Amino acid sequence: MPAAIDASIVGGGTIHAERTTVDYHDKAGDQHFKAPQGPECCSYNGCGGPTIPYFAGPRTARPEPPGSGRHNLVDHGGHHIVAIWPPDADVGLIPRAIDAGAGAAGPPDFTVEQLVRGGETTLISGRRTADLGCASCAALLHRRGDGRWTPVGDGAPGTDAFIVMVTTDLDRDNQPEALVRVRLRNGYALMFLGNDWGKPHHEFGCGGI
Repeated sequence: MPAAIDASIVGGGTIHAERTTVDYHDKAGDQHFKAPQGPECCSYNGCGGPTIPYFAGPRTARPEPPGSGRHNLVDHGGHHIVAIWPPDADVGLIPRAIDAGAGAAGPPDFTVEQLVRGGETTLISGRRTADLGCASCAALLHRRGDGRWTPVGDGAPGTDAFIVMVTTDLDRDNQPEALVRVRLRNGYALMFLGNDWGKPHHEFGCGGI
């Protein structure tokens, strides 16, 4: 990994980031990360990893908050954004609004908070009608064509929300992939859905109960 990179922010703008040059000591987990390595995630009982952290350069302007200014970036909750490196990579990312398709028709017992279609497959996030009063009972369902709605993966109980951030078609087969943010009460996770939106191809989590 290079010492410095420029990354393009989906929706507009670029950011300059530099590889860490400072060692990191995890007191809770009694681990030492020697630069350029660092923890990928830390919580009260220690850190996981390692990864290679990058931080915005000292003269880099802070990206505009989503939904403001000329770029009008999509806000995926908590001002999370998606960036691409190298900045000129053409991967056809499509930003998805957090409330796209809200209120659309889903299963009879389901309230839709976001709907995303890709190829022959549809994703809906929301919660079952019986769980509308439960803050951590979000669900993510998918179906192919007019088939049956089924949960994505194991359903990830204890989730505040599932948010489809972007879709893309990396392998150019007309069946997009999807990056899903999983909002937890005490942390966050990401799921990358490949051509089969029924189960995650890759997952990353930080925190959680």
